[in-house]
Amino acid sequence: MPIPYEILTSAGVGVIILLAAIRQYFNGRSPKVPDGSVLTGIGVGLVERDQAERAVKALERIADAAERMGDQRQANMQHTLEEIAEQLRMAKT
Repeated sequence: MPIPYEILTSAGVGVIILLAAIRQYFNGRSPKVPDGSVLTGIGVGLVERDQAERAVKALERIADAAERMGDQRQANMQHTLEEIAEQLRMAKT
């Protein structure tokens, strides 16, 4: 009984993918970090100080806005709960 071409093709593709995955596993290991990375980090750190200050200011503004939004939501929820409680009191009487 002959094997259909679809099965042979699928098996061939599967073998190719398996071999590629094995090759990637053995060849894809990360290389060692070069020794100059410390000096590069220091140089980049001096440039990033201004960016870090700007990021902190932006995060402070975002935190303030989130706090205001939270306060506003809480006030709206409190108002809604008071309205519901009043309606329940009126319904009882």
